[in-house]
Amino acid sequence: MADSTDSIYSSDALTVMPARVSSPRASYPEELRAKGIQGVVIVETVLDVHGVPEPALTHILSAPTNGAQFRDEALKVVLRSRFEPGQLDGRPVRVRLQIPVAWQIGGASLEQV
Repeated sequence: MADSTDSIYSSDALTVMPARVSSPRASYPEELRAKGIQGVVIVETVLDVHGVPEPALTHILSAPTNGAQFRDEALKVVLRSRFEPGQLDGRPVRVRLQIPVAWQIGGASLEQV
């Protein structure tokens, strides 16, 4: 059987989902706000057994073509976020997540899917 620190699980295989503990506030690039550009960036990451995103396994899945500045900010926000680790049968495990970071003229938000 693989060690839980090596295997990467999908969220649907877990008995306890990761929960966001903290994340920095996403800043809205002023140039994009002034132009009224909104968008959602989907970041895929792997959380380690401590609930920390692994930089080498974090990347953009999708982003608006007219909001390239959102990409860097989304990566920064996700990599600085911390989570309660996902669990499988009572053991913390590595888990792959897709996290949307959304910008709307009213502000920006980080949500977990």
